[in-house]
Amino acid sequence: MEAPRNHGAPCLLLLLALAAQWCSVSTASCSFTISNYCTHTIWPGTMAGAGTPQLPTTGFRLDPGQTVRIPAPAGWSGRIWARTGCNFSTDGSGAAAGAVACQTGDCGGGHMECGGTGG
Repeated sequence: MEAPRNHGAPCLLLLLALAAQWCSVSTASCSFTISNYCTHTIWPGTMAGAGTPQLPTTGFRLDPGQTVRIPAPAGWSGRIWARTGCNFSTDGSGAAAGAVACQTGDCGGGHMECGGTGG
């Protein structure tokens, strides 16, 4: 397996620090805004906490300079993290050849959508 490349940890910390507006139980709905200020593509992953539903997407590609807004139900809790160095080439069964798809933050199974499994 190829040694992990440094994809700029400070960039990822900035992404996570600026990523979201927190959902409050008192609001009818809210959303998370995720922006990629890195110079390379990232693949954010999401995972709901116990007792809350998954967000509409649990993993996606985000190119440099792109921003996405993900709607969330009021009171949602969970995690949003950035994955780097991902390759989602499939072996025909939907899983990536070699099983590990991302060099950092992989959620297992070699899929772009994390489907509720953690990073």
